[in-house]
Amino acid sequence: MIIFIVLLLLSPYLILVTKFPSLNLINISEFIAVFQFTTKQALLSAFISTSLGLLVGFSLASIENKKAYKWCELACYIPCFVPVIFVVFSFLNISQLFGFSLSGLFGIVSIHSLINIGLVGVLYSKVILNKSSLSNQLSLVQGISKLDYFFKILIPLTKKDVLFIFSSIFLFCFTSFSIPLIIGGIKSTTLELLIYEKLIISNSVEQAVLIALIQFVFLVIVMLAVNRIDLKNTNAVSLKSSYYKFKGFLLIPIVITVSLVLGLFINFNFNLSGVFDLNLILYSLFIALMAGYAMFIFCQFVFFLLPSKFLEKFLLSYSSPSTVLVGLAFVLLFKESSSLKVLSIFLIYIIIFIPFLYKMFIQSYLENLAPTLKLAKVMGANAFLKFKMISFPLSYNLCLFIAFLTSVWVMGDYAVSSLVLGADSTLALSTKSYMRSYKMNEATNVIFILLLCELVIFLIYKGLLNVSNKKH
Repeated sequence: MIIFIVLLLLSPYLILVTKFPSLNLINISEFIAVFQFTTKQALLSAFISTSLGLLVGFSLASIENKKAYKWCELACYIPCFVPVIFVVFSFLNISQLFGFSLSGLFGIVSIHSLINIGLVGVLYSKVILNKSSLSNQLSLVQGISKLDYFFKILIPLTKKDVLFIFSSIFLFCFTSFSIPLIIGGIKSTTLELLIYEKLIISNSVEQAVLIALIQFVFLVIVMLAVNRIDLKNTNAVSLKSSYYKFKGFLLIPIVITVSLVLGLFINFNFNLSGVFDLNLILYSLFIALMAGYAMFIFCQFVFFLLPSKFLEKFLLSYSSPSTVLVGLAFVLLFKESSSLKVLSIFLIYIIIFIPFLYKMFIQSYLENLAPTLKLAKVMGANAFLKFKMISFPLSYNLCLFIAFLTSVWVMGDYAVSSLVLGADSTLALSTKSYMRSYKMNEATNVIFILLLCELVIFLIYKGLLNVSNKKH
C-alpha cells in the first residue's frame, strides 16, 4: 500500500514521460527568454522575501511572552495561508487606489514577497531559538558585541538554514502559476504560463509536455544541489534565547496583514444582484468540501501506513510539483472523459498540497505518536488494531484541520480549476475573469461571496470538530 502513495505522487511525471516528444518541437529562443524571466523573478522574489524575512525573524525571536509570540506568528502566517486570490485581489485594489501598476516583473515579485516574508520570519525565528540558545548565553557572559555575534556566530551557525529557506522560496516562486496568471503580461511570461498557453490556447500538447519535463529536470537539479535541513529541529525550544531585543521589524508582517484585510473591501458596494449565482456558489462549495474530504481520507491512509521509515523519508524528500505540470498530466490522461477529468481535480490537489502539509503538520505530530504506536506493536497489536484504537482517534482532529485548510485553499483556487474545469465554472474563476478585465467592483462583490462561503466551510468543520470532541 505504501507503493500506492509513491506512485500517486509520482504519477504526473510517469504520465508525462509516456508522452515525451522530440526536442525540435519547441521554439528554443522563446523557451530561453521565458526561462530567463522565470529565473529572474524567482531569484528576486526569494532574495527580497528572505532578506526582509530574516529581519522579521530577529524581531520575532526577541519576544519572550509566549502568547504575544503566537499572535505575531499568526500575523506572519496569514498572507501565506489565505487563498492566493485574496492576496492578489487585495493588493490590486490597493495599487489602483494609489495609482500605480502592479503588473509584470514588479507585480509578480511584489506579490511573491508579500506572501512569503512572514513565513520566512517565523521559520528563521524558530531556527534562532533552537540553534543559538547556548551561544546567546555564552555571548552575554563574554560581552561580545551584537555586530560580532551576528557575523561570527549567528551567520555561520544558521547559514545552511538560510540557504534552505532561500532555495524553498525560490522553488515556490519558480513554479508559481496562480500569481503570474493574473499579474503577468505579454512580456512577463513564466514557464508555468508558457505551458498553460501551449496547452489551453495553442493546443500544442507535445510542446507543453516537453517544456514541463525540462522544467522538472531543472527543479530536480536545484533540489539535489541544496543540502536540505532537518525541519524537525526548527521547533522553538525557548522564548528567552534571542540576543536581540529590537521588535520594530514586526511592523512589516503586521502592515502586510492589515493591508491585505482592508484591501479586500475597497470597492465593495453591497450590490450582489449582478454577480449572485446560486448554482455557481453550490458547485464551488461542493468542489471545496469534496477536496477536503478526499484529503482527510488520504491523511488517514498515511497515518494507517505510518510509522514507516521509507514512506517518511520519501514524503520528506518529495517536493510539490508545479501546478501546471500536475494539471497537464491529468488533463492528458483523462482528455477523453470529461467526468473523469473533473474527478481528477481531487487527486491533483492531494499531489500538490500533501508534501507541504506533511512537513508542516503531520511530521511533528507523528513524532509524538510514534512511541505509543511502537508500544502497541510490542504488545502484539496488528496494523488495523493500531489504526482503529490509536492512530485514527488521535489523528482525527489534525486530519480534520488539514481537510479544512484544503477546503479553504480550494474554494479560492483558480489555478488548477483553470486547467481542469470550464471557464467561470467556480467563484474563484469568475473572480479571476473580473480581475483580468479590471472590473474591480464586480470582483469585489464576488470576493465578498467567496468570504461568506469560506465562513460556511469554517462552520461545517467546526461542527464536525464539536461532534468529534463530544464522542471522545
